[in-house]
Amino acid sequence: MAFVKVAEESAYYPVIGMSCQALIRRGERFAKTAVGWILPEISRRDEAFVRRVIDENLSHFTGESLKNATKHFDKDTQRYYRKALRDA
Repeated sequence: MAFVKVAEESAYYPVIGMSCQALIRRGERFAKTAVGWILPEISRRDEAFVRRVIDENLSHFTGESLKNATKHFDKDTQRYYRKALRDA
């Protein structure tokens, strides 16, 4: 898939970060789903980047988009973010 290749190139991360911020703040489910698709691919290479995106926009995530975004995180970190979303 094309977004996997983009996720492998850290030069794209600033644009990806801005795009994720804009999309996750939209109300449409599919805008949020797009964020949930790209972030797990990046987290395989740069989990810190994905954590920053999530931390800066947590209140705009849905449970579904957060679950997808943290798919490759360890179980404790996934639980932490699910709880943080519920508390947000």
